Amino acid sequence: MRIAQDRHPQPSEAVIDSQSVKSAAMVHEAAGYDAGKMMTARKRFITVETLGFVLRVLVTAAMYPNGTAASRCSPE
Repeated sequence: MRIAQDRHPQPSEAVIDSQSVKSAAMVHEAAGYDAGKMMTARKRFITVETLGFVLRVLVTAAMYPNGTAASRCSPE
């Protein structure tokens, strides 16, 4: 798609965003407490390039700091 739109094959810019997703009751695997939102949740981090294509997705327990998880989700 990038080549079809006359772009370089590899993106030069990307954006990382996170979202806390409330966990179902009685599900404890990979869930943690998000103190900012005061709920037990998972966090999903999505890296998107300038045309809106998803580059990476990472799901963690909500207790992990954004900086730590974002460094794992960032393009190399």
